[in-house]
Amino acid sequence: MPTPAVVQIRNALAAVADAALAHNVLIDRRRGDAVEDSEMPAVVIAIPDAEFEIFDMTGTLICAADFVFEIYEREASGVSIGVQQQLTMAALNAALMADYTLGGRLQNLVPAGTTGDSENVGDIGAAALTMRATWQCPTADLNTIIGQSGLFT
Repeated sequence: MPTPAVVQIRNALAAVADAALAHNVLIDRRRGDAVEDSEMPAVVIAIPDAEFEIFDMTGTLICAADFVFEIYEREASGVSIGVQQQLTMAALNAALMADYTLGGRLQNLVPAGTTGDSENVGDIGAAALTMRATWQCPTADLNTIIGQSGLFT
């Protein structure tokens, strides 16, 4: 069974996060599923909605998606984004920017913003770093990435 391009990209992003951080990197997690104490600290990466735009008459799509890295840390600061989360975001951003094409898969990867969780409970902190990825696919094949260094399937 083929792997959708957005899943290939999410997996590559997860591999970078796993190598760069001393966190549990969790994927394929349903929204609302709590991060357990035994999983802390953790980064949750979900498959986002994607946008598509015709690139040209050659049958190529420009694809874009905002990948959200939810960062869960033990915090007692009471602020929406704690110091440890800021440090984690900075380390993750640096690791992702070291190869912003993910080995030639992407056209670009850029930081799109951070958000804090205003509903943090007790000493659990949650915050998010959003990275905007752009890539190309054939219009008839959302499983193939037309990358800078070739095709990825």
